[in-house]
Amino acid sequence: MALKEATKKLIQKHIPGFDFSRERSVPEMRSVVKVANELAKKKLIAKKLEDLDSRGVRPGVIMENSAGERETVSSISSDGHIVFVGRRGGFHPAGWQVVK
Repeated sequence: MALKEATKKLIQKHIPGFDFSRERSVPEMRSVVKVANELAKKKLIAKKLEDLDSRGVRPGVIMENSAGERETVSSISSDGHIVFVGRRGGFHPAGWQVVK
């Protein structure tokens, strides 16, 4: 199966030591790409959670956005999305800062 360059880089990054010289079937390569994508997603989620922890974001903390709106953090999901009290849905607020 011919791989795109981006796919090769993804596999090299997340599955070191992968042997590209061996010929593989299409379903086998699809499963390899799927595993590489899952590893990349787990790494991204871990980075998000680490970023939130380093910023001091925890349930009960008050955060403020650039428009001056203040919201209290209700919970943080396992994939790094924040849920605010009084708001529906969860999101990753890049522009929000913890109020000291």
